[in-house]
Amino acid sequence: LGDGYSYDMFWDKIDESMFASKPVLLATGNHDIRVLYKERTEQIIEKTEEHLGMEIDKPYYSYDVEGYTFVVLGSDKRLFEKAHISDKQLSFLDSELERGTREGKPVFVVCHQPLENTHGLPDVWENGGIGEQSEQVKQILMKYENVFFLNGHLHDGIYEKSLEVFDDEKGVYSINLPAYGKENDYGPFSQQGLGVYVETYSDRVIFTARDFFKGNNLDGYTYTFYLK
Repeated sequence: LGDGYSYDMFWDKIDESMFASKPVLLATGNHDIRVLYKERTEQIIEKTEEHLGMEIDKPYYSYDVEGYTFVVLGSDKRLFEKAHISDKQLSFLDSELERGTREGKPVFVVCHQPLENTHGLPDVWENGGIGEQSEQVKQILMKYENVFFLNGHLHDGIYEKSLEVFDDEKGVYSINLPAYGKENDYGPFSQQGLGVYVETYSDRVIFTARDFFKGNNLDGYTYTFYLK
C-alpha cells in the first residue's frame, strides 16, 4: 500500500464494496515495512482493529471466521523484503495452531512472504522468502494436522508451483496466491484479477483458482484436501 493516504483509500473501497460487512484480514507486506515501519504498522493495526472490532497491538493476530481460525503473521521489525518472526510470535503461532486444530478443523496461516525454498524459490526470486525464521515457522506448522499456509509476495501466477505439499499424511500445505491488481510473472495464468476462493466442509477443504475479472474458474486448478 505504501502510505497513509493509500490505506485510507483502501478502506474506503472496502466500505463501498460487498466486503463492508465481512471480515477483511490484512497482513503487512514488504512495501509496508521497508521504510516507515512503525508508522505504517500502526496505521494497519488501527484500521484492522476498527474493522474487526478487536484489539491487536502487534503486526500479528488471529481471528475466527465461523469457527475457523485464521492466524495472520507479520514482521516484528523493519526489513527490506523479508520478515522477522520473533520468538514471541513463534510461540503465538504455536498456541493458536494448537487451539484452532483441537477439534479437527483446518487452520489457515496467512503471511505475505512465502517460506524459503517453496513455490519456485530461490529461482523465481533470490530474496523472496520469509528469512531467518522460515524453518522454525515450518516446523511449527508441521506439528499439527490440517494446516494451510497462505502467502503472496512472489507475483507468481497460477501454475504447478502454486501448491507445496509439506506433509500429505498430516494435511500440511502451502498455497501461493497470485497478485490481483497487476499481471503476474509465471505460469499459463498470469493476468490481472486472479485469486483463489476457499470452501470448507466437515470433511474437506477446496481451493479453486479463479479469474475474478472475467468471472470464471481456471481449469485444472481446483484442489480438494480431505481432513485428517
